[in-house]
Amino acid sequence: MNYDIFLFSCLLRHYNTEYENLAYDTQYDLAHILWESFAESPYNDSNRGLYECLVDYFSDGNFDI
Repeated sequence: MNYDIFLFSCLLRHYNTEYENLAYDTQYDLAHILWESFAESPYNDSNRGLYECLVDYFSDGNFDI
C-alpha cells in the first residue's frame, strides 16, 4: 500500500462507518478496489492536492461499499 491509498483508506474510514467496521484485511483489499474508482474520476485532479481531491470526492458521497 502506498501513501495515496493509505490516505484514501484513512479518509474513507472517517466518511463511512461501514468501512470502518470491516476487518482490517478486508479494508486493505477494498481500499485498492475503491481507489481505482477515485483515480479514474474527475475528482483526481493533478492541479490540486490529493487530500483536497479526496475530501471533495468523499464529501459528495462518491463511494459505494
